[in-house]
Amino acid sequence: MRGNLSRRVFLLLLCLVLFIIILSFAHLPLGSWLRDGFSSLFSFLSRPFVAFGEWVSATWHNLAQLSSLSGEMERLKQENSQLLAEKALAEEAKKENESLRALLGLKNSLTNLETVAASVVSGDSGLFENSFLISLGADEGIKEQMPVLAPNGGLAGQIVEVYPHRSRVLPITDPNSFVSSKIQGTGELAVVKGDGAGGCYLERLLKETQMKAGDLVVTSGEGGIFPPGLVIGKIKEVFSRGSLHLRATIVPQAEFSDLRFVLVVVGPKE
Repeated sequence: MRGNLSRRVFLLLLCLVLFIIILSFAHLPLGSWLRDGFSSLFSFLSRPFVAFGEWVSATWHNLAQLSSLSGEMERLKQENSQLLAEKALAEEAKKENESLRALLGLKNSLTNLETVAASVVSGDSGLFENSFLISLGADEGIKEQMPVLAPNGGLAGQIVEVYPHRSRVLPITDPNSFVSSKIQGTGELAVVKGDGAGGCYLERLLKETQMKAGDLVVTSGEGGIFPPGLVIGKIKEVFSRGSLHLRATIVPQAEFSDLRFVLVVVGPKE
């Protein structure tokens, strides 16, 4: 029974479709109306599928663009890292070149002293708090107590230990450092000591001592270790130490924060 009903429905639908096709080919108004109706219905029913297809296409396109953009970003990051590394190397080379030129100029200006250039190879303190190693030693003629100068002409310290191809320098800023000095403007003699914090000071100066901020302090030549006239630094501040003495802080001429090369004073030129 149900089978017969299904066949009848199928035959009815088939006849209806054939009827519509015949009307369409016959160019009858009814055929045109039905054709347009079915076309509108199909268009309406297909809109979600068309929209879904467009969304899938757009999403795929955006994903492809995102993947391409991600690759481009990674390439740009690598290029940027490489450029930064090259810039750092260029700046490092520039600083070293400037230091070497300054060192050469200083060497040429010290016409009465025999000097030799060395590079700073380590900041290892060893037995001394702020000492550093240089690239020359006993085999190159270096000896203890030889003065060491920074490229800008400032006194950096003295040799305190000597190895075959290395030497240790005690900077003037170390608390164990003592340098016989004088105030250039007045000739007042004093001793410069390191404060252990990157600076120096003059201590136990009499109240009558004539000095002020900005005065230049140089080596006096007393004691025979440092030749006279080497620049130590400038007075920063003067203040009282008790009722009889003064104390003055000094900003060293030598720049220890970026010390790459030094000049060792071997002795006077003969």
